[in-house]
Amino acid sequence: CRLAGAIKNTDFKRKYLYRRLGPAYQKDLSKARQKLQGTDIPDALPRAIKLLDQLVATTQAEHVIHGDFHLGNIIMTQDGPRVIDPKGLRADPALEFAKTLMRSNAGPTPQATARHIDDQAALMAKSIGSTPQRLVQWAAVEMAMGTFRMRRGTPDRSERLPHLTFLLDLAEREIS
Repeated sequence: CRLAGAIKNTDFKRKYLYRRLGPAYQKDLSKARQKLQGTDIPDALPRAIKLLDQLVATTQAEHVIHGDFHLGNIIMTQDGPRVIDPKGLRADPALEFAKTLMRSNAGPTPQATARHIDDQAALMAKSIGSTPQRLVQWAAVEMAMGTFRMRRGTPDRSERLPHLTFLLDLAEREIS
């Protein structure tokens, strides 16, 4: 958590050079909706788009984020931990750490996944000056991105939808 706070507070020069991730996600989910036109669009997609739009609209400050922050990109040196292999993006810091939550081993059931993310968000939020519910909300968007982009080698969408639906329920509960 200390490392998360240090990353969030790093002062990068020329922030305008880094690609903004929120609008890129909005574009990607809109493309997914267009591709699914004429089919039975899962209820989770419009819910995720609405949540993403709310998050982008309420982002108070974008920071340069690593973009691929996980344990595999942290090395230990004599001077302490160092983060390697940055992608260099600009976004709400809560998105960076929601992505990290989504990479961890959450559990086999939708309830276990949501409970894990909820617990980890509570631990991480304070370190980055955010709220646990904002991390949960970004985690739901991140799961939607993975579900609706559906690249080769990813699990079948039908396997992911129950997890996404449960996580969206949790994220929307936090909005109310």
